[in-house]
Amino acid sequence: MKKFLVLIYTIILYSIVSCIIPADAFSETYTVESVFASLRAKYSSMKTVELEFQSVEPVSGMVGLLQAEKSGKYVLTLNDRKIICDNHTIWNIIPNRKMVSISSLKSKPTTSIDIILFTFLYSYQPISIKEYSVGKNNLLALELHPKGQSAAMGIKKLRVFLKKGSTIIERISADDGNQDMVWDIKKLTINSKLQSDLFTYTPPVGMEIIDMR
Repeated sequence: MKKFLVLIYTIILYSIVSCIIPADAFSETYTVESVFASLRAKYSSMKTVELEFQSVEPVSGMVGLLQAEKSGKYVLTLNDRKIICDNHTIWNIIPNRKMVSISSLKSKPTTSIDIILFTFLYSYQPISIKEYSVGKNNLLALELHPKGQSAAMGIKKLRVFLKKGSTIIERISADDGNQDMVWDIKKLTINSKLQSDLFTYTPPVGMEIIDMR
């Protein structure tokens, strides 16, 4: 009789716990393949990106907005300046100093957030996945390495941090072998319509122009 009562109490307790804890908490599993497949399903068709970010490493606290096309055009807005590129010319605008420097794009940057987002699904292969706590958030970090022997964009190891249970990218970490560049992603929007005049600039009257072309 005593064993029977213990069994009944155990069943009741298990039933209560099952009601409190979501069912998928027991069965929820993540694999490298499934997480990478989810990312490909969402981001493989990405043509434009709008990204609010904050740098973590090697310089912390820099807040910015990046608007970019896969073609190479971009606008980077920082606290003290705006950098515009139409894939041929770069305007570095410093409003407080009423100054703009103009240069020709001789080579595309090897490492930037937009280039990473546009290429990581094709230039990298998934290696491992780990769970991290960043602040109050539980994140999954998918580690990727370059395909082949050469490091894509000079990056030897890339980690994409996702909000657990989703494809929302919360952080990007890029290791070039010398330093780890880390950005926290505050907001990410893909495939929005970016107006063509966003990527060109005409200096207004009174702006000092430094032409380095």
